[in-house]
Amino acid sequence: MKKIMKRAEEFASDCQESSEQFQREMCGLIEMRQSVYWKFVAGNQNKVIQDCKVSDWTAEQCSKKCIQTKDEASGTQKLTRKFVMAGSRYGAPCPALNRTVTCNEGVMCPVDCKMTEWTGWAKCSRKCGGGEQYRTRSVQQAAVSNGAVCGVTAQSKLCNVGACQSACTFGAWSPWGACSKRCKWSKSSPAGHSSRKRPVLTESKPGACKAEDARQIQKCNGQTCSRDPDKLKCNSPHDILVVLDGSESIESDGDSAFKSAKNLVKGLVEHSSFSGDGDLVRYALMLFGAARPQLLAPMSGDKQSLLTKLAAAPFKNGYSNVAEALASAVQVSQLATAGDRPLRPETLFLITGNSLRNNVATATAARKLRAVGVRIIVLQVRDIKDPIVHGDESVCQLASAPCADNWVRVESWDEVGDPTSLAKYLSTVCPLKGDA
Repeated sequence: MKKIMKRAEEFASDCQESSEQFQREMCGLIEMRQSVYWKFVAGNQNKVIQDCKVSDWTAEQCSKKCIQTKDEASGTQKLTRKFVMAGSRYGAPCPALNRTVTCNEGVMCPVDCKMTEWTGWAKCSRKCGGGEQYRTRSVQQAAVSNGAVCGVTAQSKLCNVGACQSACTFGAWSPWGACSKRCKWSKSSPAGHSSRKRPVLTESKPGACKAEDARQIQKCNGQTCSRDPDKLKCNSPHDILVVLDGSESIESDGDSAFKSAKNLVKGLVEHSSFSGDGDLVRYALMLFGAARPQLLAPMSGDKQSLLTKLAAAPFKNGYSNVAEALASAVQVSQLATAGDRPLRPETLFLITGNSLRNNVATATAARKLRAVGVRIIVLQVRDIKDPIVHGDESVCQLASAPCADNWVRVESWDEVGDPTSLAKYLSTVCPLKGDA
C-alpha cells in the first residue's frame, strides 16, 4: 500500500509539472504571435489578436441509463456550447458547438434476486412439549448491479407447543445396533460402540424423561484393523448415501481437493461387494455446492454406473448449502423406507470442508435422518485445534452418537485421497457382515 501511495504522489507531481510547462509554452506562443502581428501587420500596439471564445460544454441526458447485456451498445449523449466572443481576423477560429459522445458505458441494469418458492414445512420434531419444523428455498438468480438482494434460504418455527401427558414411561429396548467401527485403526484408537434405544411413551414436560435413560451404549470391535483395504470390504447388505462437498469451502489449487474427495468415494465403491439386484451394498451419490444439490446417482447396486457418474461429477465451487443437501438427503432416504424406518441399514456419509457452525435448518435435517434410523458420519477437513471430542461441538448436532465415533477429522485433502488411509474410512463406514 505504501508503494502504491508513493507511486500515486509521483504521478500527481509529474502531471502538475507537465501542466505548468504546457501553460508556459502556450503563453510564450501567444506573446510571439502578438509580436509578429505588431511587427508585420499592424504597428498600433493597442490592437491585439482576439481568439474565439466559447462556453463550457453543456451535456444533455444520456439516451440509456444502463444496458441489459454486455454486448448491447452503450447510450449516447449530446454536448452543446455557445459563442462567448468572436475572434479577430488573425485569431483562432471558433470550434464546433455540437458533439455526440457515448455515455454510461458498461453500466449494467440492476437485476433483482430471484428465489424458488418455499418448500412445505417439514414434520415437527416433537409430538408435544414444543418442537421445531423448518422449510427451505433456493437462489435461482443472484442480485446484479445493486438489484434487490436475496432473502434467507431457511426458516424455522415452533410447533406442537402443547404440554405432554403427565407420566414419563419408556417402551421396550430395541436390539443392539451395528458397531460404529469394524476395528481400531491403531492400538491407541478407541474401540467402536453399539447402541440401543427405547422410545418415550409419555412425558410430563419436555426434558422430564432424560435422554441417557432412553439410550444404552456398549463397546465393541476392540481388535486392531488390518492395513489391507481388501480385507475390509463392504460386504454386508447396506445402503450408503455419500453427500459430497463441491463448494467453495474446499480450498485448494484448482480442483485438487475435490479430486481427493472423489478418489476416496471411488475407493469405497471399488472395495464394496455388489450384486446386480442390490442384495448387498448399494450407494447413492449427491453433490452440493451450486444453487441446488444434485443427485448424481440414486440408490443403486450397479458398480460401473456409480463409478462413471462419480468420475463425471463437476467441481461446482459455489455456495456450501449443507442444510439443503441434508434436506434433499431426507427425500432420497424416504425412497428406501418402509413406514418410518429404512428397509435395511442406511448410512449418510458427509464429506465436507465446511466449518459446520450452528445452523437450525442443518441440525433439523440431520435430526430427521437420525430419527428414522439413518446413521450420519461426518468427514470434516479442517485444522484440528482440540483433538478431544467433547460432544458439545456444533458438528455433534449432525453426526450420530457417540459423536467421537462418527465425526472423522483430518487436516488436509491430500490425506483424504491417500490410498494408504482408505482402510481407515472403510473400518468406519462399512459394518462387518452380521453386525447390522
